[in-house]
Amino acid sequence: MCAPNPVFTLQGIGRIRHDMRKFSCVSNSAPLGVPERTHAAEGRESSDSRPSDRPHSVTVRHPKRLHGLPPRPPNDSMPEATMAPVGNTIGLDAFRSSVKKGIRLAATATSALRSGPDLVIIGVKRGGTTSLFRDLERHAAMCPLVPSARRLPLRENQKGVHYFDTAFSRGDRWYRSHFPTRFVQQQRARSVGASFTAEASPYYFFQPLAARRVAAALPDAHFVLLLRDPVERTVSHWSEQTRNGIEGLSLAEAIDAEPDRVGAAAEQLAAGEIETSNAHEQQSYVAQSLYADSLQRWFDAVGPDRITVAFSEDYYQDPAAVIATITDRLGLGRMPTAATGEHRNAAPRASSIDPETERQLIERFAPDVAEVAALLGKRPPWPRFGLEPTTSAADTTL
Repeated sequence: MCAPNPVFTLQGIGRIRHDMRKFSCVSNSAPLGVPERTHAAEGRESSDSRPSDRPHSVTVRHPKRLHGLPPRPPNDSMPEATMAPVGNTIGLDAFRSSVKKGIRLAATATSALRSGPDLVIIGVKRGGTTSLFRDLERHAAMCPLVPSARRLPLRENQKGVHYFDTAFSRGDRWYRSHFPTRFVQQQRARSVGASFTAEASPYYFFQPLAARRVAAALPDAHFVLLLRDPVERTVSHWSEQTRNGIEGLSLAEAIDAEPDRVGAAAEQLAAGEIETSNAHEQQSYVAQSLYADSLQRWFDAVGPDRITVAFSEDYYQDPAAVIATITDRLGLGRMPTAATGEHRNAAPRASSIDPETERQLIERFAPDVAEVAALLGKRPPWPRFGLEPTTSAADTTL
C-alpha cells in the first residue's frame, strides 16, 4: 500500500504549521504569519468574508534567530532598505493554501464525526451579518469553523461556508468538514456549560434553491435573518462593489443595467440549468432588496418558527437585545461580555443619495415593504416608507 502523503496527515499538518511559524513573522500589528496589508488592500474583503484573490504586499522581519544568523534589530532601528516587501508573497499564500487543503482533506475524511451547524445566518447581504457573526463569536460556547484562525494562523475565523448557494456540488461531507467534531463540542460544553456552531452566508436568503437545500440537510438548525431598509441595502451593495473595483457604473446606471446584467439567471438557477451566477449574486442591487418572495420561500421551506427575523437598525441600536433573542432561542446563557454592534466591512459611500434615485427606489420598494410587514405581522423601522416600529428590538422571533 502506498505511503500517505506526509502533507495531508494530521502529523504532517502539524509540522507544516510549525515550519510556517518559523518561516513567517510580521510587523508588530499583525498576528504571526499574516501579511500586513498595504493601504491599497485595506477594506477589500467581501461581505461574506471569503478570501480575496488579490495579492498583498508583505512587510516582514525575521525571527530572532534563523539558520544561525544573529538577531535582527527592531523595526524602528532597521534601515529602510531592509523593510522592502518580500518578493515571494505568492509562495507564502500557496504554502498557507496547502495547509488549508490538508486540513480540509482530514476534516472531510472524518465528516461522520461532525455535526452540521446549530445556527445559520442566512442574510441579507449588506445587512450586518458580519457584525452579528463577530458579536456571536464573543460567546464562550461558540466553536469556530474548521480550520480556526489560530490553526493557520489568520486574522479572523472563517464566517461563511457558502455551501447551499455556490458550492453545493462539493457535497455534504465537504460541508460538514467545516464544523468541529462532536468530541470537540462536548469538550467545550464541559468547559463552559454549553456549545454551539454557526455559519453566516448571506446569499442563502436570495439564492433560489438554498432554502430547499437547507431544509433537507439541516432539519434541526435555527436560522437568523437581518433585514435592512431596502434603499440603504441597495446603496451599500453598490458601494461595496465599487470599493472592490468591480462596479464601474454610477448607482443610477447600475440600477438601469441590472435587468440586462442578471438576465434570466434566477430562473436558470432555480431550474438547475446553471450552478452559480456572479451577476445574480453580486450585481442584483435592487432584486436582493425585494425581500417578500425570498421570505415566503424560506417560511415555506423551514417554517417561520425556525427563523429569527430582526432588523439591522434594531441590531445596531441595541445589539445585546437582538443577540439575547438568538441565544435564548438556542437555549444558551446570556453573553457575559456585551455585544458591540460594531460596523464591520462597511463600504465608503456618499453622505446622501441622489434625491431622484432615492425617490425611484422608494417607489419601487414600497409594495414589497408592505408585503414584508404583513408576513412578519409587524412594521419594519424604516421611516422613509412611512413606517414606525411596532415592537421592541428584542421582540424579533416569529
